[in-house]
Amino acid sequence: MEITRRIYFVFLGIVFTILIDLYLSASNKVLILLVFIRILGLSIAFFYRIIYDNYDNNVDYNTTKTFWNPFKNMFVMIAAIEQAFVMYYIEFSLNFQSILYIIQQVSMPLFVYLWIRRIEKENFSFLQYIWFEIFHSTYDRDIKSKRQDELLVLKRLFRYSLPDWKIITFGTILLLGAALSEVFVPLYTGRLLSSVAFKEAWLQFQYNLIMFVIVNFAGGFLGGFRMGVFSLCIARLSIRLRTKLFQSYLKQEIGFFDTHESGKLLSRLNHDTQVMSSIVANNIGQCIGALIRFIGTLFMMIKLSIHLTIACLIGAPLILIVAKISGNAHGRIAAKVQDLSAEAFDIAEETIQTIRTVRSFGNEDEELKRFENTLRQSYQVSWIQALVTSAQKWFVDLAQLCMSIIMLSYGAKLVRDNYITGPDLLAFIIYQLTLGGILSDISQIYTSLMTAAGASQSVFDYLDRKPMQKPSGIIQPHELQGDIEFDNVSLSYPARPNEIAIQNMSFKIKSGQTCAFVGPSGSGKSTCVNLLERFYDPTHGKILIDGREIHEYDHKYLHKKIAMVGQEPILFNRTIQENITYALNNNDESIMIQAAEQVNAHGFISELINGYNTKCGQRGGHLSGGQKQRISIARAIIRKPTILVLDEATSALDPVNERLIQDALYYKKDSQEPRTVLISAHRLSTIERCDKIFVIHKGHLIEQGTHDELMTIENGIYRELTSDTITLNNGEIRIPVGHGQVMKVPTENVKIDTSTGVINFSEEVGKTFLWRSIATTKDKEPSSEGKLHTPKQPTTDKPRRLLYLSS
Repeated sequence: MEITRRIYFVFLGIVFTILIDLYLSASNKVLILLVFIRILGLSIAFFYRIIYDNYDNNVDYNTTKTFWNPFKNMFVMIAAIEQAFVMYYIEFSLNFQSILYIIQQVSMPLFVYLWIRRIEKENFSFLQYIWFEIFHSTYDRDIKSKRQDELLVLKRLFRYSLPDWKIITFGTILLLGAALSEVFVPLYTGRLLSSVAFKEAWLQFQYNLIMFVIVNFAGGFLGGFRMGVFSLCIARLSIRLRTKLFQSYLKQEIGFFDTHESGKLLSRLNHDTQVMSSIVANNIGQCIGALIRFIGTLFMMIKLSIHLTIACLIGAPLILIVAKISGNAHGRIAAKVQDLSAEAFDIAEETIQTIRTVRSFGNEDEELKRFENTLRQSYQVSWIQALVTSAQKWFVDLAQLCMSIIMLSYGAKLVRDNYITGPDLLAFIIYQLTLGGILSDISQIYTSLMTAAGASQSVFDYLDRKPMQKPSGIIQPHELQGDIEFDNVSLSYPARPNEIAIQNMSFKIKSGQTCAFVGPSGSGKSTCVNLLERFYDPTHGKILIDGREIHEYDHKYLHKKIAMVGQEPILFNRTIQENITYALNNNDESIMIQAAEQVNAHGFISELINGYNTKCGQRGGHLSGGQKQRISIARAIIRKPTILVLDEATSALDPVNERLIQDALYYKKDSQEPRTVLISAHRLSTIERCDKIFVIHKGHLIEQGTHDELMTIENGIYRELTSDTITLNNGEIRIPVGHGQVMKVPTENVKIDTSTGVINFSEEVGKTFLWRSIATTKDKEPSSEGKLHTPKQPTTDKPRRLLYLSS
């Protein structure tokens, strides 16, 4: 019978050991179920022992037979169960904890093996994967810079929390109260259980019960209040970081945005700052709380038994070493994950912004594949993160297992030698389990802080970046005349440093002149416009306005005097009124309407349901191309700029509206507000009346002069560019017929459809144009009638298209 009972208890010891280990790592419904199983099993063991082995004089077994007091008997049963659990756990843990150790040692290599097989299917070498993804510190980053020390990064990150020191102090006080309350929970839990399990402690039951309720209620109330306070810190820190980062973006030169994808910049602004603020603000509280609980728990353990305390702390260094190693690995992994997340965000943002182009080419599947490939790379890195996390958990559990084995073995000896009582050992066991949880929390906190350091590095790189462009000056003259000079200017774009956009370009434009840049696509027209707007600084040479270098002027003053309208006007997702009056302090409605009337936009705006309060949509998507261009031109002229720059600004307008805008903006010489106008265009109708035309070819200034002067240059580039353009000038329609020859038609013989811009010629003009433009053959023979015949090539030097007429 004795052997049977011991086998039974051995089996219970195995079950209890496994359940308690699961109990420490389980959560939610699983935790409740395991606790129930544990209590049920221990109850069976307890009553089994009462019936067959009633020899322990410390337990008042008669109380278990008195069931008229349910409240008292519930605690009696729990106390007896816990006492039985302590006895069996001490007796059998040494034999069966080793089983768990073997399982852990087998499971870790098994997981590693499966993980290696998994990445080998992706054609990766195991050692290469580990090296390049964890330990290699020179992988591609948005900003190539020397990695700062993680502690310095964290120190700087914590400094961003200093403006909230009052809130943090208040939260720390709450945290201190909650942590101290939690420190006394194990003490009064052990005393409460002991007071019903041991006769001599029963008189203290009510006091221990009251204290148990007080410390638990205080800890829960103060802890919940503390969470709310630190959540407020998270929100404030996130706003502060995003504001600083966005401010840094706005200070950068235009070349910075050419070399950095907008999706990655937005990911840093939105995701990374949130990760940084949540981890730091949360871990401030958790770190302080863990330290307070650690000190308090350690103090109570020393008070109960200094010998057991020293024995239990043997495994603590292993936990700290594991935390250090895994934290460093998590920091590097976090940086890589942040980069891949930013890349995926950039792909998604680009695809959504260009969805019409993607849809028109039917390329949705390819864009989805690009997005999935980036996420798959992030998933592969997550495999490593899972391995590091699992290894950390395994080693921490192993350390806690060693601490438990040492504590139970040594504790049993101290109880037998009467150095510690049973109730004190029970309380010490609870404290030891609590201490293991605290050390595990500290390990997780360190890992989280290293993750924050990895995410913070890229953000701090952007915050520390100094603009490559020269700082703006402070000159703000009362009036700006508008004289412009390019003196031997060259430029290579930052995104293409080896390619020269324009080279050694020099010209002068006098105040009040209307000048144009013409040339083939990619010749450098828009580059001149970008330099004048000071989007870029020239690589060589200098740009002067009124005799001063452009960078000497104050930034806001300069862009108040220079207004630009691009070929693809960008409107904000605001009302038409807000777009026209953008960046203006004076939002006078009459001035806004006057500007809209100048560009012939007031009519269509008034026909809209909400008029000037109509939303333009994302990037002006609710309006047509011509409507967007007219609103953007109105936004430019309402500022009354001294220099007006139009980069293909009327390309989406019909001829009638284009003509009206030209007359209103830059061909009206009797205006009381003369302005210097620069035009970059392909249409001859836009540029032929300019005071001066600059012809640019492959980054060089080739020709300059008026339209008539340039047309006289034999084999000139301008003459070639305009050879196939029909123009309207001085009451005549000019129709090129090849090699610089132009047929002039009086406008009375021409009808222009103002709704479509289509030009219709009269019958007489049509005959003249046909006879001057078509050469015929004279080889018709009677024998050829009724047969297919290939005529001889016409003897003419005009451009020709062969036309075969057959009955």
